[in-house]
Amino acid sequence: MNFERGLFLINDLVDAGQKVLVYFGGNNQEYFSKAFPAFLSFLEQGMEQADLTHLVVVIQQHPGAKGKNIDGDMVSAWVGKHSETRQAPKMILSHFSSDDAQIIADGALYYQTSMGPQFVLAGIPNMQVGHETFEDILVRNQLSRSVTDVRQFISGIDDLIHQKKEISQEVIFKGLGIKEDWLVTLEKAIDKK
Repeated sequence: MNFERGLFLINDLVDAGQKVLVYFGGNNQEYFSKAFPAFLSFLEQGMEQADLTHLVVVIQQHPGAKGKNIDGDMVSAWVGKHSETRQAPKMILSHFSSDDAQIIADGALYYQTSMGPQFVLAGIPNMQVGHETFEDILVRNQLSRSVTDVRQFISGIDDLIHQKKEISQEVIFKGLGIKEDWLVTLEKAIDKK
């Protein structure tokens, strides 16, 4: 059984072609007090403007954040408030690994994460979502869009789930600072030992 099918079965969801967006969470005060609440607010305001039932939003907590469960509690409150809202997406708090979350992701959402380059290298469409733009390596090199209001969020989600353009490996490597001869350089470094 593939992970996405398992996600739908475990959560009693009927597969109607929904897109799975995974929000990869953080573990710092700015994330808990500003970035994640902004994301939840964009979803709430977005439901007033668009039908988001075609989305399954999986919240992938940072491993260090699971103990205090601050964002998990925010998700529970959000789900409780919007479980009967007609245009709401299905929101699920993940209980699986970040690697598995990347496998099921039709799109990756985040604010600050060291996983960003993995999304790009794996070909996962991604978008930074928060109260303000964080100039990470993806945003600086136009490998990710940054959204900071509901209008941008709705437009960004639409672009994300319909993204067809491939980013060339050369552009990705250049943006991430990976040189073409990285393997040769690594082999030389190993041989010197």
